[in-house]
Amino acid sequence: MTDYFKSSKEAFHKLWGDIKRLPKALQIGLFGVVLMYVGVAGMISADAPWLVRGDTVQHVDYVWRLHNGEIPKRSDGIQYPVFVEHAGVSKPQAASKNPPLFYAIHAPFVGSLLNSGHWQLGIAVGRSINIIIGILCILALAWGGWLLGGKNRALHALAVPALTVLIYRFTRLNVDFALDNLLVLFATLSLIFSYKIIKQGPSTQRIVILALLSIAGMYTKVSFIVFLATNLLAIFLSVLVHSKQPWKDKLIKASIPALLVLVGVLVAVGWYYYIYDYKVSGNLYTARPDGVTGGRPVKSFQDVITSSDLWGLFYRNFTRSQVISAFIAGFSLAGVLTIVHKNRQKLLQNQIILLTICVMALAVIGTFFVQMKHAVGIGSINFRYMLPVMLPFGLFLSYGLLYLKWTRGLIMAMVAIFMGLTSIGAYAAANHAYFGSKIPDKLFGGMYTAGADNGVSAVVITLLLLAFIAGSVMFARSVFKLSGSQK
Repeated sequence: MTDYFKSSKEAFHKLWGDIKRLPKALQIGLFGVVLMYVGVAGMISADAPWLVRGDTVQHVDYVWRLHNGEIPKRSDGIQYPVFVEHAGVSKPQAASKNPPLFYAIHAPFVGSLLNSGHWQLGIAVGRSINIIIGILCILALAWGGWLLGGKNRALHALAVPALTVLIYRFTRLNVDFALDNLLVLFATLSLIFSYKIIKQGPSTQRIVILALLSIAGMYTKVSFIVFLATNLLAIFLSVLVHSKQPWKDKLIKASIPALLVLVGVLVAVGWYYYIYDYKVSGNLYTARPDGVTGGRPVKSFQDVITSSDLWGLFYRNFTRSQVISAFIAGFSLAGVLTIVHKNRQKLLQNQIILLTICVMALAVIGTFFVQMKHAVGIGSINFRYMLPVMLPFGLFLSYGLLYLKWTRGLIMAMVAIFMGLTSIGAYAAANHAYFGSKIPDKLFGGMYTAGADNGVSAVVITLLLLAFIAGSVMFARSVFKLSGSQK
């Protein structure tokens, strides 16, 4: 165990040294991406009413209950007094289907504010914590772009996070106090370490990291089961690739660590899914009993599979304009297919890359099937449920948009900035619909009016807007500078 911690410390020092040696333009550009994200997500978080329709009250009630020493059950309903009094909430505690990790992160900071009655401030602090988790997602996505970016890894390390965290569905997660950003973080890190273990071999440290990520992910949301499966597959494949034993012996050797990790995860998290989901509803996926609809229309599997919204998840949601999103997806697809065609021989001979592509493809397919399962019945079809595979989506967009070298990466930069602008615009339009004639125009006037209604100073809104503008400039300049050495 001492040797393990020693090697972990050495790995951390090596990682820190690698970060300091990153190209200056990449460091500045990543800071720009952070500013862009904080600007957009911050404005949306400052403008969204503290108490919105949807799941906010359930998530915040969960935080309050956990802070006071109990995990809620569905039958408990919403118990936070202010919510019951203020909104007349008497519906089931549907968030109880989720494991407690996300809420445990919030509880020490938000719970005491809720206890003292300062629930608006508590929600504001919670939204700030979620933005910090979003920044960690930026760093993880940049790491994934760096590792999988090939000869132009610095450019991809910038492009991958910029082309994902500014998507509207990610920037507005705070409106619902949603836990998906934490899920994105663990899913992204899982795919990164899956690549590393396939490439570098099945060391004890890498297996332990994947095991811990699997436990953390399953303690966040049941849909992480897709990445639990890809983590186990990556461990299995790494032994097959790097062992020199006969095939029969390799298969046995590869199965052992994967099974040990699976057993460890089941022991660590199985109790929660059994007590709070299975005993309540009869299945491990949800705490909602069969037949409960909540007044929502019920969709059959045929309704879901034939829905254009379902298949539109792959191309409609990169910006708030479905037409422009489809164009971006088509342009990226053309670039990726051209790259694959030109490098098909190298790709076919690179076993590590092929296996990594297979693992990521399975993650995308698995996440898509989880969305389908959720939609059958009373669930919705929403790009939010595809966010865990932001790394594969980001790599797809990054490679496709950067293919034309003569553009110096500016097409990619404009797409990322446009994503942020349409996210701001979409929420400003929602504010206009909410406040009506109180708003002088549908864009920035709406942001200031909604912020004022929340008690947020116009200075804060202005600083967030300036952060987005400054970040956009830093990001575009860094992309242009790094593209000068594009290969």
